[in-house]
Amino acid sequence: MSARIPLLLCLLLALAGCAGKRPPAPPPPAVLTPAAWERIDQELIDASVGAAGSANDYARRSMRVWREQVQQRTESDFIPWFTGYWTQQWLTLKVAWYKLDSGKGREPAEKRLALYLQEQYHERVIEPVAEQINPEGIRDRACEPVPATVRPAAASHYQPL
Repeated sequence: MSARIPLLLCLLLALAGCAGKRPPAPPPPAVLTPAAWERIDQELIDASVGAAGSANDYARRSMRVWREQVQQRTESDFIPWFTGYWTQQWLTLKVAWYKLDSGKGREPAEKRLALYLQEQYHERVIEPVAEQINPEGIRDRACEPVPATVRPAAASHYQPL
């Protein structure tokens, strides 16, 4: 009989634990009026427009600096190289070679010369400036603050389940 008492006591405690109060039901989701949804939409739009404006300003300022450096490098490096005596002699030989080599299926000499000059411009101007200021990096940095600006506007109305 003494072995039954602890067993009955454990059984009663387990039964009492199961018969206790249930946790309260979660509150029903808030029903928002169309006017409230419009206000939330407008707040999100305003936050997005503000974030886009600041991103635009940053990108414009940074690209202005990039463009100024490209112009400066063009004037200090590419134009003197292009107008130099030996470069002009080399380009004359290149055009003559392109014309001699312009058989069937080959690009015209003018187009091949233009491609050569574009390559030179890219090597002498664009690449050195891109090492200092990367246009893709400007784009990435301009877009970074946008989610951080819009997130608080959205979070104030969003309640996770």
